[in-house]
Amino acid sequence: MGKKLYRIEWSFHAVENKEEIDGWTEVEAFAVAGGIQRKIWSDLRGNVSEADIMSEFYEARHFKNLTIEKLINRATLNIDRIYYRKLSFRFTFIITSLSKGSSFKYLVLRAEDGKIPDLPLRDSKAEGLKVTFSNPEIKYFHADEDGAQVEDTL
Repeated sequence: MGKKLYRIEWSFHAVENKEEIDGWTEVEAFAVAGGIQRKIWSDLRGNVSEADIMSEFYEARHFKNLTIEKLINRATLNIDRIYYRKLSFRFTFIITSLSKGSSFKYLVLRAEDGKIPDLPLRDSKAEGLKVTFSNPEIKYFHADEDGAQVEDTL
C-alpha cells in the first residue's frame, strides 16, 4: 500500500435500553453498491481521482449505502453488537485530504437510521461491512482565496 493521501474515518452511535454504543474507526477503503463499480482507497490506488471520491459521495447519498473496509479493532465488538441485535444507529463518515493541493479539505456524510443488513465479512486482520441508511446529508469543506474554511452542502 502506498502513502495515504486521505484519511477516511467512520464514527457511529446507537442506543440500546438507554445504554449508548459508540465507535470510531479509520477506514482503508469504501464503495457504494449501485452506480459506477469502484472502490476508493485511502492511498488512491487504482488511479482514482478527487472527482471520483466526490462522485462516490453523491452515489452514497443516492443509493443510501456504503461498503466499508477496515482493520479489526476496538470498534469491531460494537459493530457486532449492532448487527446481531439489529440496532439502528446514526453515523458520520469523513474523508480528510492530506494534500495541500486538494480541491477539498473534508467531505462529510452524516446519516440517521443506519443499519448493518449483512454479517460483516472478516479475515484475520480486516473486515468489510455494508451500511444502509436514510436521510443522508453531505457537506464539503474547502478554503477560499484567502485560506478561510468554507462549508458547502452538496
